[in-house]
Amino acid sequence: MNRKLYIIVISLALILASLPAFPWNKIVTIPYYSTPPTDPNWTGPAAAKMILESPLVVAGPGYVAKTQPELWAYINAHSDPAWTAIYPGVHTDPIAIKECLKEYDTRPGFTYVIFDSSLYTAEISQKIVYTLDHYNVPPAVPIDGGLNWVAVFGVQTDVDPSSGPYMIDYFIINDPRDPILGNNRYITYTGWENSGAASVFLHIPTPSAFPDNMKKMAVCDPAPLERLRLKAPELLKRRATIISPTEAKNMALKALTKYRLIKNPGFEKADERIKTGNPILVKRNTVGIKADYYIVPLAEVRSIANKMIFGAIIIDAYSGAFLEASCPKRPIAYPYLNVSPAQARMILIKKIQEQEGIPEKEIQAEAPILVWEPGMSVNPYFPLWEIKTTIKGVVMVRQLDVENKIRQRIIPRREIIRRVRK
Repeated sequence: MNRKLYIIVISLALILASLPAFPWNKIVTIPYYSTPPTDPNWTGPAAAKMILESPLVVAGPGYVAKTQPELWAYINAHSDPAWTAIYPGVHTDPIAIKECLKEYDTRPGFTYVIFDSSLYTAEISQKIVYTLDHYNVPPAVPIDGGLNWVAVFGVQTDVDPSSGPYMIDYFIINDPRDPILGNNRYITYTGWENSGAASVFLHIPTPSAFPDNMKKMAVCDPAPLERLRLKAPELLKRRATIISPTEAKNMALKALTKYRLIKNPGFEKADERIKTGNPILVKRNTVGIKADYYIVPLAEVRSIANKMIFGAIIIDAYSGAFLEASCPKRPIAYPYLNVSPAQARMILIKKIQEQEGIPEKEIQAEAPILVWEPGMSVNPYFPLWEIKTTIKGVVMVRQLDVENKIRQRIIPRREIIRRVRK
């Protein structure tokens, strides 16, 4: 090799060495199933059906596809009594979904176990990555305090996990409880880990029959856990006040390229024509933690004008961190686009008039805000308008969901006094 060629080769090697590591990902192709409209609590059977219809499972000898009612019947018959005492016949317990997957996955020698950790999200997250990488089967994971089962069918890390220490960029899940934005939800490790500031809660309350009061749990492969090699991601500094809508919009667009979302399922439409709608601020009441967030809608200009989006990104309102994103198979109508608090207030007052027969002049209503907590709605993309009303001296907090249905509760006098003092 002559000297000139040698210098060129060495220069190229140095340039390549200085480039950032190329992200590694693993995606297992699975169908999407939502819960039946008549029973939204069937997330266990829906998640099990998605897992049991992954390619390797379907290829098993003697495989027979099962319906959601058939899976629910098996799960219900194998539920743990200690669990059903807390969630009577409604929510799938880990033992039941494990037995269901073992029963209908016909591959010889393959089984499922419940992997749990009462202390560390890192351990269970590494186990999920390992299962996807080595077994090509999505794990089942309970979120939202154990009320909702999802199938984790993809992951992106900064480097190949088998090469050494690595960081998780995001998991990709199918959430059966939301047929609109539940397919292709991308949840960053920050959102996955920090239950106070994000939408996903891995913490799951367990009955006294279980060893720990709180667990982080997944139904995974049976292999023992490897030595922990998962690195914590770098966190953006949180501010004392929320970031501006413009900053939230810029951080959402940055996330599309930084995390290579446009190379993944659903986001192929996110090309140079992409536009963002006005960021939507949502308040959360998590005790001791500032957990407000922005929803940044994604669409083309014409689609936004028609209140249609092809995805949305959630940004931490205090740091600008990318928490999660969702991209359905086709554009959807999104009711929060270009709806002002004043418009929401008028809708709520009209609904009170229609449903309760109270004249408008007797309704005192403050400006509404958007709020969300697990259990309020299917996920953080569908917050509720919350407004405090006073009617004939009775103070109530009323919430309006996306179907314009009103939920309400009377505010105790001591709470009114406390709010006034603040």
